[in-house]
Amino acid sequence: PIIIYEKDNIRFVVMHGEIEEDKIKNIARIYKADIMVTGHTHIRKCEPYFETLMVNPGSPSVPKGDGIPSIAVFEDGEIKFINVNNGNTIERYYL
Repeated sequence: PIIIYEKDNIRFVVMHGEIEEDKIKNIARIYKADIMVTGHTHIRKCEPYFETLMVNPGSPSVPKGDGIPSIAVFEDGEIKFINVNNGNTIERYYL
């Protein structure tokens, strides 16, 4: 399933992301996503892809990559990755 959500003129397209990255990028393009959120890999990332920001919040329970359990918070024109163990901001990106 794909969820499309708009707030403050920002279009979020959200899906689990269990398909190849090229197909995810194509979905982002088709749905004109400003922010494409996926989670399948459990690896935290925030990367530009043309006009879309590709975001994976990582995982609060089974993190991969650096092993820090994390969530992503979209608020007041920024994306923050939060360490769920201590509440600290790991990374911050401004939209």
